Amino acid sequence: MENHYFKKLLKRVARSFYLTICLLPKVLREPIGLAYLLARASDTIADQANLSYEEREQVLRLLKELLEEGKDSKNFLLVQSQIESLVIEFQDIEKDLLLSLPTLLHQLYSKRRSYFECKAIVTVWQHILEGQLLDQKWNQVINLDSRAKHSVNPSVKCDRGSTDHQNDLSNFDRRIHQPTAYSLQPTASIRPVSRIVTNRAPHVLSAEELDRYLYLVAGSVGEFWTKLSSHYFSGFSKESTETMREWGIAYGKGLQLTNILRDRKGDQRSGRFYCEESQVPELIDQALTYLQQGRFYVQTLSHRRLRYASVLPLLIAEQTLALILKSPNEEGIKVSRWCVYLTLLRALSFWI
Repeated sequence: MENHYFKKLLKRVARSFYLTICLLPKVLREPIGLAYLLARASDTIADQANLSYEEREQVLRLLKELLEEGKDSKNFLLVQSQIESLVIEFQDIEKDLLLSLPTLLHQLYSKRRSYFECKAIVTVWQHILEGQLLDQKWNQVINLDSRAKHSVNPSVKCDRGSTDHQNDLSNFDRRIHQPTAYSLQPTASIRPVSRIVTNRAPHVLSAEELDRYLYLVAGSVGEFWTKLSSHYFSGFSKESTETMREWGIAYGKGLQLTNILRDRKGDQRSGRFYCEESQVPELIDQALTYLQQGRFYVQTLSHRRLRYASVLPLLIAEQTLALILKSPNEEGIKVSRWCVYLTLLRALSFWI
């Protein structure tokens, strides 16, 4: 982003994704960086356990209404007031991000921004907000007060399931690189996902509901990425724009599903069961299917710098899934910093 302050803010909150943004062609850095910060701000609100469900939902709905009404919305001042009253519950980095939200919104609606770019950012953030509101709805009884502790319903248990993870690991590289055409439809064999909540029976998501959630919070980002890239770079891919849009959606879903698998232990402690342990092998297969389409996406990009930037999240996600397969019950799985640097070197092959 052009403004030094926002570059610094982006670097603080984006972590590894900051590298991807820096590697992008210059024309894409600012709009994608801004979209990331806006989505990260609403996600920070959605994930804050110290706020009640009502407080989180109110701010998210205000933001959604603001986007629907546009730059003349009366909700600008209301959003600012709500943020200022709630930031005491957040850590320093999160607090800085949220206090920057009014400025980010003004930057979104700046006269210097084209209508196309503004519309694209608004659309993807609307999708993400819808997904975040769905997440709040599914978990609305998990209102963790900062002064109280709630445990999940002890009568509901997750099956561990049985699978040969070492065999899965030995086949991992072959499964990633196998040049197979995959269906873009949700996998019907995946069983419904349970969300176990306090003091009531779990809400069970169908495969269609899970697919919808993955699209809203991540698949839409791949769609947004494709929309901007095809707009600014004629002949940006060897494939049709529609094919790239579908692959971009699948790529985003794969990244999000990988995050769900990686973070599931911590989510369970807060009462959020995005998946049951018995589902993990199937969901890993689904993530691999999505990421394979992400690989197709990257390989067909014509612009070298865009191809290099686009492959980095893919390679990190593949490494993360390999770690999950190796240690399925380990918490805090994370690709190390030196592995990220090695991945940057490995990604150079996509520059050629």
